Amino acid sequence: MGDSILRKTDRTLSKGEDVVVCLPGSRIEHVTERVENVLGHGQGGSILVHVGSNNADRDGTTRIVKRYRELVETLKKTRVEHIILSGILPVMRGRGATFRNCKRMAINALLEQMCEEGVGFVDLWGYFVGKEDMYMRDGLHLSGKGAAVFSENLLLSMDIGTGCNILN
Repeated sequence: MGDSILRKTDRTLSKGEDVVVCLPGSRIEHVTERVENVLGHGQGGSILVHVGSNNADRDGTTRIVKRYRELVETLKKTRVEHIILSGILPVMRGRGATFRNCKRMAINALLEQMCEEGVGFVDLWGYFVGKEDMYMRDGLHLSGKGAAVFSENLLLSMDIGTGCNILN
């Protein structure tokens, strides 16, 4: 479940009971608001959430981490057994790309600390930083190749389960 970065991943990730819920333009708080409608109040299962790109350019780091914590608490209330957060990916170009990437790395480092609270974390930064062929022209959204690499590694992280899973 997450923002538009999940586009083109459904062919790889949507199998059997697994489904991709792509909410283009969503920020962390939008995903939090939709959790109950998407998941209901079932018990067990796993969820991997990739969101935050749209927050990273608008909100401060403290506010972003607070929103992630609210998301995790909401997911726990729906009785999801395994929660895995996917780190924000780097941007390739655009105004202030260096600053934007430094901020994204700082957010990811803070998300990684949530592993101590039983939340899984997957960091795919190394697969994408500096690799233009992984991105569309906008330098933000993933190309077909980028989406394939992204979804394959998300599947791997789901197989590993919770805990501090840093794939890089």
